[in-house]
Amino acid sequence: MVEDKAREQLTQQLDLHAYKTLNETILAQVIIFNKRREGEASRLTLDIYQKASTGAINEDIYETLSPLEKELSKLLTRIEIRGKRGKKVLVFLWS
Repeated sequence: MVEDKAREQLTQQLDLHAYKTLNETILAQVIIFNKRREGEASRLTLDIYQKASTGAINEDIYETLSPLEKELSKLLTRIEIRGKRGKKVLVFLWS
């Protein structure tokens, strides 16, 4: 797997190409897992990530989630980012 190879290279030595490859594969996984547009997921910053939550969700956002997303929100780390037209959307991350 491309991600595993990039991780292995980075554990052996710092390699810009391996870092870029790992970054791109993880971003692709987040986009696919969340069914989000690339632009939304690519706006994630370290600061936003550090503010990730596992607590209660804003009621307005919770009502927009599908039943599956509502269940996942109880189990996974959630990050709120600005989506299209400035609306807040959730991005779920797994460990």
